[in-house]
Amino acid sequence: MYVAAVTGTNGKTTTVEFIRQLLGGNHNQAASVGTLGIVDQQGQSPPPFVLSDVGCWRQVIDDLSLDYDYLALEAYSAGLSSRDWDDVPINAAALTTFGRDHLDFHGSVENYANAKLHLFQSILPSGCTAVVNTDCPLFGRVVRIASLNSHRLISYGTGGDVYYQTLSPVAGGQLASICVFGTTFEQFVSVSTPFLAENALAAFCISLDAGMEVEQALIGLGQLQTPSGRMQALGERRGTRVFVDFAHTPDALQRALQDIRLLSSGQVRLVFGCGGDRDATKRPAMGAIADRFADVVVVTDDNPRSECPSKIRAAITEQCPGAVEIANREQAIRFALDQSRSGDVVLICGRGSEATMTYADHEYPWCDLNALSQFQK
Repeated sequence: MYVAAVTGTNGKTTTVEFIRQLLGGNHNQAASVGTLGIVDQQGQSPPPFVLSDVGCWRQVIDDLSLDYDYLALEAYSAGLSSRDWDDVPINAAALTTFGRDHLDFHGSVENYANAKLHLFQSILPSGCTAVVNTDCPLFGRVVRIASLNSHRLISYGTGGDVYYQTLSPVAGGQLASICVFGTTFEQFVSVSTPFLAENALAAFCISLDAGMEVEQALIGLGQLQTPSGRMQALGERRGTRVFVDFAHTPDALQRALQDIRLLSSGQVRLVFGCGGDRDATKRPAMGAIADRFADVVVVTDDNPRSECPSKIRAAITEQCPGAVEIANREQAIRFALDQSRSGDVVLICGRGSEATMTYADHEYPWCDLNALSQFQK
């Protein structure tokens, strides 16, 4: 069985799911494991244990090894830092992005970086493949580790082994010129934004390492389906396009807004909040990004947990003074939709397909996707 582990601040879930889709054809059995649970050709199911449990990832492989030819796993920084991945057998590792996140757990950006790099430094065996985004701040460090550990290195992104020479939005996706180890191919990629296209390229590199022919992998890029809640297009409402995305870090929010700008002929309207009991330093940073890259910002609640919701919103609006503050998430989304005009894009960020929201010690059912489906009627 071929096992690929994907780490990164953003893009893990989408990348492992794209790997599963690319490698799951021609009667091959493939699964992705991570935030969405266990996903295969038959659908989605929760894992049989909590993915933060000690020893869980080795157990994942042991449990699934008889049923699948390929596995793509999300490698979370907490598990890497706690050395829970140290005995996990993998054939390839990929790094998508790196930015500020999880400082409540790791304490510093450098500790967080070292957790990501541990996947390549100590877990990926000699002779196996490291796939890394050239635009990632940790790219140079992964290259050095790969050289010291005799890893095969495949780089993707600007100036990499595999990269987009051109990428243009068309109906249903992107029309791309893709350079693959010096040879250029014209290919339709069935994703809505450049960031999703980057994740598709990471999955493409893994599929080549796993033995897929270039032409077959290219065809697969035109058949990808984006996971639920990851820059998911939810149609139009009076000429306004609506998207839901999981972006909950400064880097992810900025990239989501920049990508959405390309799809808008009018204003970009953003609805978002920040979670409680998590890295509080993200809040003003994300407020500043919203202020810079969105035309209209609505700040609302997003899993306040044990913290005071108004204080979380205040930390965001401190750097986004023009924002409209609406605590109730349903009302915030409805406000953004009702104020929009034809040509605008409304982007709902932070939660993706999450199904519950927590205030204090109470968990309530709430899903942005479900709410928007009602508003669209």
